Amino acid sequence: MATPESTSTNLNSSLYSPLPSPRHIRILEIIPLDEPDETDETDEIESWIHCKLHVRSLDEAHGTYDALSYAWGSEVPTVSVMVNDQTILMTTNLSDALHNMVRFTRFVWVDSICINQSNVSERGHQVRLMKDIYQCARQVLVWLGGALGSRSMIELQETVLRQYVAAWYLGGKAWLHRFACDSDMDELRDNATIHRPRHKHAATMVAGTNEARLVEELLSRTWFTRTWVVQEVAVARQVTVVFGYQSLPWSIFVGLCSLAERRKMTAVPALKMVALVKIIRDGEMARTPPPLSTLLFRTWFLNASDPRDKVFSLLGICLGGNDMTQFPDYGMSLATVYAEATRLIMEDSGSLEILAYVSRVKETQSADLPSWVPDWRATPAHAILGRGHRSTDMAAAPAEETPRPFDATLSTVLRLRPRGATPLSITLQGLVVGRITALDRTLWIDRLGPEREERQTFGSRLKDFLVGNTELFEQHHEAPVVWSAGDDEFPPRTDPSGDSSIGCVVFMAYMKTILAGGCFVDRQYVQNEKSLLWQGVRRFWPSYRSRAYFARHPYMSAEYEYRRERHLMMVHAKHTRQNRVLFTTDRHDLGICPSWARVGDAVCLLSGGKVPYVLRETAGGKHRLVGECYLHEAMQGELMGRLNSAGREYVDFEIV
Repeated sequence: MATPESTSTNLNSSLYSPLPSPRHIRILEIIPLDEPDETDETDEIESWIHCKLHVRSLDEAHGTYDALSYAWGSEVPTVSVMVNDQTILMTTNLSDALHNMVRFTRFVWVDSICINQSNVSERGHQVRLMKDIYQCARQVLVWLGGALGSRSMIELQETVLRQYVAAWYLGGKAWLHRFACDSDMDELRDNATIHRPRHKHAATMVAGTNEARLVEELLSRTWFTRTWVVQEVAVARQVTVVFGYQSLPWSIFVGLCSLAERRKMTAVPALKMVALVKIIRDGEMARTPPPLSTLLFRTWFLNASDPRDKVFSLLGICLGGNDMTQFPDYGMSLATVYAEATRLIMEDSGSLEILAYVSRVKETQSADLPSWVPDWRATPAHAILGRGHRSTDMAAAPAEETPRPFDATLSTVLRLRPRGATPLSITLQGLVVGRITALDRTLWIDRLGPEREERQTFGSRLKDFLVGNTELFEQHHEAPVVWSAGDDEFPPRTDPSGDSSIGCVVFMAYMKTILAGGCFVDRQYVQNEKSLLWQGVRRFWPSYRSRAYFARHPYMSAEYEYRRERHLMMVHAKHTRQNRVLFTTDRHDLGICPSWARVGDAVCLLSGGKVPYVLRETAGGKHRLVGECYLHEAMQGELMGRLNSAGREYVDFEIV
């Protein structure tokens, strides 16, 4: 829910009387006073409707009303509308929606009007009912805003869009399944029968045609950026999409989304949101509701007028949402809501995986939140490590090549201390395994240019950093290493007369670190760069094309294969280093961590965590979470095993 002033302003508090019970709702009746002239584009719509609120039991009102899904936005309410003979102000977008809804329904549930926004307690009760309200509605009317064109073009555009989708259904069913549920596919089949295009390949029209322009404009509407719409549409029995005086059933709409993805249009938020709705309505999530952490991650790109709704809007469709009795409470501060949600996720999952979503570019970012609480308002600052080193297609690679999930603490049980005096701090148990002694922001292989001199300089600087701050050379001292890379050769090679083991081990430690564990190779592969790159790609992307694929497609030459593999590894290195730096510790370990880490910060293994974390001590012995990190030869519990054998005892870290 947004702030009370966002969409409508109640000029008279007597408009609302207390609801008889928590299961009662208000339903808005739209009473048209004068039917507008649809051919007159200058018709003053403010003059022809009047509204009335009715109090009904939700159980009795089942199927007798429609529910409106629309974008609240930040627009200032300026339009006057009569409700129960009293004047209230609402935004132009909501006013336009109501005036167009009269063509579809007389009774509609609208959150900003049917809920007394000035009553914090009522807002909380009604938001808890939100799933039931949309589920019990006869249909959900999605208001996207004004029409795509003039009123005289309405019929033509709707027919064109329907034919466009019909052609796509006939020729591209495989693409439709990403967005369309089984019931949607049935409706698309019926639509294709009625609106069969003249040419069966009509759907292959390139982006830039009039039809594609209409689709792209429709999918760029603000509605697709709202967090609330996921639940509103996902639980609906029937959905009708309305834009101006035009409307489309949801099935046709998902067909347009499929077209947009196939034609590589720019409406990315719309496609992600609609694909998520499909998964919740008809996919695996429909059978087993996803945990709150999964939905928060999947809806990270969406917005809410009130940031607390990033959590509240998902309670109705997440696993265990009904048991979170402390939510929704609009009397809570934003920090308290996010902190309580984070603690609940930790307790339910028994792990610290949620800390992987703590993503900041600098220390001052999200200063209004505790350091251990993810900021669901902000875009992630870097790739996430703590979700585990997982494959999306485990069956695509041999078992010995399948990456294992990170398990730096050997599946240690989460040790979460009871709540303290404030919900904004959390006490975890763990071990300090080192302190940062050096940081470097430049030694990333994906930044290398093709010039030989630049590669030689890079090799020299990398050697200086590793020799001065790690024990990699002390551990492997069989022969001297020549750190010069020629032309297109990398890794650095040893002197021809010497043993290559030093160059192999040291370079692979570096490569494995900057790829966050994405390169599991043995020394033998270093002698052949193509094999090195192949193994790195195959072990991080097991679903990547196999050698058998290239055998069946000889036109995919070895040179193409090599360049493709090299490109993928460089892309992954670039993705991993986003807002991260190389670091070494006082125990001579090598790793990568958030860019705002400092020398002296502690590298810790926390119980229940899958990766190490960087903590910064503050006044009073408390700590702030800097973020997750990758530590070479520690991600599968190697370091934890040694510490357990040594009998190291856990200590408490109070993180604020």
